[in-house]
Amino acid sequence: IFELYFTTKKTGSGIGLAQTYQIMQWHYGSVDFESGDGKGTTFRLRLPLAATRSASLEEAAART
Repeated sequence: IFELYFTTKKTGSGIGLAQTYQIMQWHYGSVDFESGDGKGTTFRLRLPLAATRSASLEEAAART
């Protein structure tokens, strides 16, 4: 569901969750969800309280 242009609806572009997921990754966060028949879907966005400069630099170096 986090793929670009994924949608189950007739209207909409399917970029919202993909964009949200990407932004959360940039900020070292995560997106989780639970879904149940007749209950709907709940999304949880989690961001770290603070990232240290050295941790951010190490993560950036690991990506390149």
